[in-house]
Amino acid sequence: AAELSPPLTSRYPERKTDLSIGQSFLAENPAATRLMAQLKEQITKAYADTNPSCILHDYPCEYMGPVKQLPMVGKLDALHAHVRDTLFEYIKASSPSTTLAADTLEIDTSYHKAVLDQQLQFRFVGRVDETQAVLDYCHEANEEDGEDIFDIVPFIIHSKPGSGNSCLVANVIDQMRDDQNLRNDCIIYHFVGSSPHSSNVRLVLLRLCSLLQRKFDLNFHLPDDFPSLSRCFRLLISYVIKIRNKRLFLFLDGLDQLDPEYHGQMLHWIPLKSKARVICTMHTGSATHGAVVQRYERDIKTL
Repeated sequence: AAELSPPLTSRYPERKTDLSIGQSFLAENPAATRLMAQLKEQITKAYADTNPSCILHDYPCEYMGPVKQLPMVGKLDALHAHVRDTLFEYIKASSPSTTLAADTLEIDTSYHKAVLDQQLQFRFVGRVDETQAVLDYCHEANEEDGEDIFDIVPFIIHSKPGSGNSCLVANVIDQMRDDQNLRNDCIIYHFVGSSPHSSNVRLVLLRLCSLLQRKFDLNFHLPDDFPSLSRCFRLLISYVIKIRNKRLFLFLDGLDQLDPEYHGQMLHWIPLKSKARVICTMHTGSATHGAVVQRYERDIKTL
């Protein structure tokens, strides 16, 4: 019963209309007319409690003529906006007040978790010695020999493409999550290529720093530039281990797939040595593998 231009109210004798046009908008049979009337009454009763000035009975529109031999009404912007806003307010009112929208970090982390879960769906067979070697590295006790905190090199896993490095990493992470001795420690993983920005080394550092910041409830502003993030990353690793007395395990998969920006594939942003357990994977013969061999020489722990 909206105000139409030209008027279109053949079912309402108090208004002038073209009956031939109006008949096109009538229901096809009495049963349909009755059901439509019941629906309108139900909507009106439910809506009247929240908005007495019910726009459902009075909104601007315009007869657009026949389209593909069917009568059409258009210019319903006011009704569309009203329905949209009313629905949005209803959703907000119905949702718990404590529900928060997922932030960027949560969304990005969900991509990495999806890759981890996907890898764990495959039945992992073989590479028993490699798996045990990584677990031994992770459980190796720190030597209290009075040296500076930066005293442990990363563990490097390199192999030909398709050898299952990601699956190996996922299997190790899964076993460590079930280890009761590690339940109070921190395990962080990053799969390059799992999310839209996971190959940008600056954003990788920002994500890792943000995860550590949130994990340990640290309230400070993270820098945005690459050099400052690199320094911040090292400081956070030291803080977690030395101040919070937690073991830290970092799994970084597919580092040879990092973007060339900032020369991230050379891994200079990863501490040369630290008490954190850093496990990195890459393809044999890649530029990243070459940089690792040159950087660590004989000290590297590798598969």
